[in-house]
Amino acid sequence: MSDDTKPEITVEQALQMAVALHRSDDLERAEEIYVDILTHLPNEPNALNFLGVLRFEQGRNDEALHYLARSVQIRPEVAGAWLNLSNVLLESGEYDEAVKVLRRVVDLEPDNIDAYNNLGVLHGRRKQWELAEQCLRLAIERNPNHVFTHYNLGNLCFQTGRHGEAIDHCTRAMGMDPDDSHSVQVLCAALLADGQIARGKQILNDWLAKEPDNPRALHQLAAAGFVAPPARASDGYIQQTFDSFASSFDAKLESLGYRAPQFVADALAELGSRVPRNGVVLDAGCGTGLCASLLRPFAHRLEGVDLSAGMLARAKARAAYDALHHAELSAFLQRGHDLYDIVVSADTLIYFGDLDPVFAGLQQSMREGGVLAATLEVLAEDGIDHVLTVSGRYAHSGVYLRGLIERHGLQIGSLSKRVLRREAGANVEGWVFTAIKETRGG
Repeated sequence: MSDDTKPEITVEQALQMAVALHRSDDLERAEEIYVDILTHLPNEPNALNFLGVLRFEQGRNDEALHYLARSVQIRPEVAGAWLNLSNVLLESGEYDEAVKVLRRVVDLEPDNIDAYNNLGVLHGRRKQWELAEQCLRLAIERNPNHVFTHYNLGNLCFQTGRHGEAIDHCTRAMGMDPDDSHSVQVLCAALLADGQIARGKQILNDWLAKEPDNPRALHQLAAAGFVAPPARASDGYIQQTFDSFASSFDAKLESLGYRAPQFVADALAELGSRVPRNGVVLDAGCGTGLCASLLRPFAHRLEGVDLSAGMLARAKARAAYDALHHAELSAFLQRGHDLYDIVVSADTLIYFGDLDPVFAGLQQSMREGGVLAATLEVLAEDGIDHVLTVSGRYAHSGVYLRGLIERHGLQIGSLSKRVLRREAGANVEGWVFTAIKETRGG
């Protein structure tokens, strides 16, 4: 498309090249072509559509919505562009708008399976289980071999405690796509919850036979109790897990009634004058940046650190941090001394069993009088320090937590139990706590 391109190619040929690059994950070169086309033809609807999809994949949802909205405005009869718009609205938590757009898709294409599937996911996020199930079953009626719909219906059944149906639908999804790791994970969880331990172990072993080094499969094997648990979740597990659903992370947590960011912010506020003001704050395990707006009132400088590049891309798009760091948390904390006035960690320490390396780093990197505010999941048995649960997360006992804080030269500021989220139809209870680094001589 550019003036110096030789030989000259048509817009259609340029789009074909860009789409091929896009599908092969060469986003940088695909983006160049899309942008070049739109420089010459600002209202080219296909380029607007595909660039919108690419921006969504980059975590730039606002730009994605802008391009996709322009595309459907110019060519409103194209159901695919409306469907892409619904995906971005859905994963951005704009559920009311997503419903309107999906109804438009159904008006244009009454048998569009993806529209019914998306409506099912959307209603599930809102915990409107009956509506969600109706939409997913309508999709399956129209296409009994739609992998994603069977997975989503299986996940819905698992979330509502119907383990047998979850097993059935996830088994069918795996039969159609043996490489569908999402269905494998839900199937294993449902089998274990249903007491089918041997079959659950066999599914995991089959997965590992295909992918011997898959971090998720290895971690799930330990979470199911079939091998000894690691001291913490591996870097590969964290990266693979969180990179894979960075685009939908915020909306999924909202659907679970997730409250950890608000709880840690409230815990800081409740400490009153004991919390340093206008200081340097670290969001430890910042994810997509859900804590950023809650932490900004405490911060002159706000930094975030996370191991997932996908999550950091979303956090960067919020433009709420003064610096973002791509690193493993315990190693990052041990790089410097007396750096932070406040460290906040909402649902990050739950991926560590042994917390001593992290707390050693916290003690080193926090300034005197500095405050830690964090969450953990509750382990009721005080005779055990921590366990890796079937969720893939660690739970810690109160005795262990108190001893940990004391061992590392911190004082408990507050400690309470709260419901962090709902999952698989049950409350997930957590510790919400603050700890203060003692001053020398104090």
